[in-house]
Amino acid sequence: MKIGLVTCASMLDQVRQIVPLIPQDQFVIYPVLPCRLFAISGDTIRNQVDKSVLANEATIIIYGYCHPELNSLLDMYCDSNIRKIEGNNCWEMLLGPEQVEKYLSQNSWLENNAFLTKWNREVSKSFGSETRNAKVVSSCGIEELTAFRFESNQPDEEAVKREAQRTGLPYSIHNESLDYLKNLIQSAIDKAHIENEARINSGLSPKAELIPLSLLETMKEIIYIIDNSGRTVTFISPIIEKLLSITTKEFKMTFLSTQNKGGYLYKKRSQIISKRSAFITDCLGRGFEDPLKIEYQIINGKGECRWIRETLNPQFKADGSIGAFAGRIEDITEWKTTEQQLTDLYQNEASLRHELETQIQNRIEFTRALVHELKTPLTPIMAASDTLSSGLKQEPWLNLAQNINKGAFNLNKRIDELLDLARGEIGVLQIKKIPIDCIELSADIIQYIDAKLRKANLRLVFEHDENTIFIEADPDRLRQVLLNLLSNAIKYTPGSGLIKIKCFRTSTDVVFQIIDSGIGISSSDMAYLFEPYHRLERDRERFDGMGLGLALSKRFVELHGGRIWVENANEHGSIFTFTIPTLTPVKPEHLKLGYKNKRKSYEAAVN
Repeated sequence: MKIGLVTCASMLDQVRQIVPLIPQDQFVIYPVLPCRLFAISGDTIRNQVDKSVLANEATIIIYGYCHPELNSLLDMYCDSNIRKIEGNNCWEMLLGPEQVEKYLSQNSWLENNAFLTKWNREVSKSFGSETRNAKVVSSCGIEELTAFRFESNQPDEEAVKREAQRTGLPYSIHNESLDYLKNLIQSAIDKAHIENEARINSGLSPKAELIPLSLLETMKEIIYIIDNSGRTVTFISPIIEKLLSITTKEFKMTFLSTQNKGGYLYKKRSQIISKRSAFITDCLGRGFEDPLKIEYQIINGKGECRWIRETLNPQFKADGSIGAFAGRIEDITEWKTTEQQLTDLYQNEASLRHELETQIQNRIEFTRALVHELKTPLTPIMAASDTLSSGLKQEPWLNLAQNINKGAFNLNKRIDELLDLARGEIGVLQIKKIPIDCIELSADIIQYIDAKLRKANLRLVFEHDENTIFIEADPDRLRQVLLNLLSNAIKYTPGSGLIKIKCFRTSTDVVFQIIDSGIGISSSDMAYLFEPYHRLERDRERFDGMGLGLALSKRFVELHGGRIWVENANEHGSIFTFTIPTLTPVKPEHLKLGYKNKRKSYEAAVN
């Protein structure tokens, strides 16, 4: 017969010596640490008992009642072939109650090899010199450390002497046999054989080798066994009382019942019972195909609605026939709740995304139509006004023609900005990188705005550490960014003010800075400065434009892989900074722009 031995680890060596002396049975040992030294929960013991009960024909408990939950725990297994050997603690099982009482009456502290060697540190922390109050044993009236040898020369005298010195006690060593423990185990085995035969004679399965290890290792879930007829629950893990507030007896009576009365109370009993019965019938009649996996709701012992995931598998005997069905029950209520919340959030997000995409698409279509409708009549106006400006010589007609041409040019620029913004929103705005010299490009732009600077009575300083700084970028878009930032600096810098352009290289980027000596930007405006259509409150009546320049500048810089930001200068004014990554070095011979003559003329003008 296959027997599981749930054993206190303090007696593990002794049990291992006894097992070979009982050759007619197969044994599997399930050790549990002693609660005398370790904080062992009832769940820990129950998990080991569950494994043994599921995998063996009988289970014998070799553990003391020193654990306060052991007695109530054993009551949960009243229908299983399980028994505890006599003895309240490990010493009564090893020596017998009379011998233990004799040593205790002599005020002896009993130890064996495991306590003195394997758990010596734990013993010292609990009772010896390392305890909080130091030498608890000697302060409690203990007069002698009494060590027992159940194995040859174990423990050795040095280990006993060392522990006696730590506790400040004299010691003695006694050689003992294993006869008493062996007789206890043999008696429990004999009773297990009798019960096993009775179970077989009554038609119950002994459960030999029916449960796989993969199932035994999931003891936080509820495990149950149904006999090979599919009519009777032969085992249910006692953890069901903790997880679902249903007793093992209630479960066995109601799990397979078609009557929905208490216990394992299904919300849709007939459907679940039908699926499970059909699975068992198919396995018995046609053979096993796939495990049964079903999810359903029950009402637990507290009246709460819980979601359950149940898995059922046939378990095969050595001859290939089905010996039983092993099932696993999981409480997945929290998972289901989270799943439903995620589903609701996803549906809400999908609805909002669809609404947003529709609004964006409508805006894009409107923008395209608007650009087309504005560009169509604007083109002949620009051409006609340009021709008039070139041909007229008399005032006030020349001034009127120039104003019309300037207005048409500005309107065309705003339309182009609007179109670029729409392209950026749908991800079709592109840049075309070529090798350029940042210094020469900046000098060309400065020369371009020279007339504006003179008209506004502003001074501009261009600072750069190197004569040439090469990068790969889109010159038109980079020019547009610099012009936007410089135009803003001219707008907000009062007469006789100073504007600085800085261009320098770091280890990873080329950095541009436009610094003005204007009125600065408030913190409330700064948060939305790069948003489309945003304009400063104080500028709504003073300046033209739709507030797209900075938004487009940000998009152009980010398309290059860079960043753009603004901060107020220490005294007054603003500092706009943007970076362009230098991903690959650009050699001067690959340069396609040449502004050297223009830069020299500009520098001369500035000087």
